[in-house]
Amino acid sequence: PAPLRDSVNTAWGAPEDFKVMTWRNPEGEAFFVFPAQRYGNLLLAPQPVRGWGEVTKEYHDVKLPPHHQYLAFYLWLQRGFDAHAMVHVGTHGTHEWLPGKEVGFTEADPSEVMVGAVPQVYPYIVDVVGEGLQAKRRGMATLISHMTPPFDQAGMSPDMIELIGLPDDHAVAMQKSEAAAA
Repeated sequence: PAPLRDSVNTAWGAPEDFKVMTWRNPEGEAFFVFPAQRYGNLLLAPQPVRGWGEVTKEYHDVKLPPHHQYLAFYLWLQRGFDAHAMVHVGTHGTHEWLPGKEVGFTEADPSEVMVGAVPQVYPYIVDVVGEGLQAKRRGMATLISHMTPPFDQAGMSPDMIELIGLPDDHAVAMQKSEAAAA
């Protein structure tokens, strides 16, 4: 939509001038780079970064529109790759922190453009409820909550305990016996 396109061009310049995460072939045609590994119908890819300066600050900047490569990646997932779902592994993505309305998206809100009709799935740990709610509300995510796995002291098998002790036993034997040193 024109309002989103205009805000992206104002913040980042024209797409043909965008130099980050792009590649040009010998004929000079520009292409966006999407680091990814494809396994048949499964695509594993990191989410594009939100910006190129102070990246961690820009992750949560609700006024900064997505840059061209970020926008192109999500549009390619929907229209080029034809994703049936997107599964976000980790605490949260960044598309739910984009500018736009908090609820009642319009067609020009970046989160709406990024996600479209593709289901979003987030395995979410239950102790980050606030970020889970943001992913659900603005990222239109289905949350799969899970508990932190229990922690317990690890133990070793008797054979491993004996193996770990052998160098110490050898060092002690070397100090006590001339025959062991020979």
